Amino acid sequence: MTRSRWLNGALLAALLASGGCKEAKQGDAKANATNPPATAEGDTRGDVQRGVGKYLPSVQRGMAQIDLQTLAKAYAFDLLNDAPPKKIEDLKDLDKRIVNAVKDGSYVVIWNVNKQTPLTSVIAYEKEAPQQGGVVAKLDGSAMKMSKQEFDAAPKAAGR
Repeated sequence: MTRSRWLNGALLAALLASGGCKEAKQGDAKANATNPPATAEGDTRGDVQRGVGKYLPSVQRGMAQIDLQTLAKAYAFDLLNDAPPKKIEDLKDLDKRIVNAVKDGSYVVIWNVNKQTPLTSVIAYEKEAPQQGGVVAKLDGSAMKMSKQEFDAAPKAAGR
């Protein structure tokens, strides 16, 4: 049942992100004014995802889980190659949305951890996780939702 709700939310988000079912014609100025294309200055796709996430929290959690899992895998890869990341720019080929979320503080990352850190240690999390729970990423490359109590009890990586 939960997977079905998540899938429905994800499909809705994908439909909204693609601009809906009807495409505006090139010469239709009125349609272009109400449905502007994504530009370098504005990320309408991200705006849609945030908007849908406001009304469907499961979509927002799903995006955060995917983002943090991607971040954790890149982090673990670098750490295993004896190059513990010290800043977001050290992690190559991350989606721009993930980089921006780290830079604006939506995701908190513990940088420059020791190679001997246990794989079950939390290395990144949503900024709300310490106060109210949220999605966290572990050094083993996994991401999961934790309650505030689970977050408090979970081992955290220590940066150098």
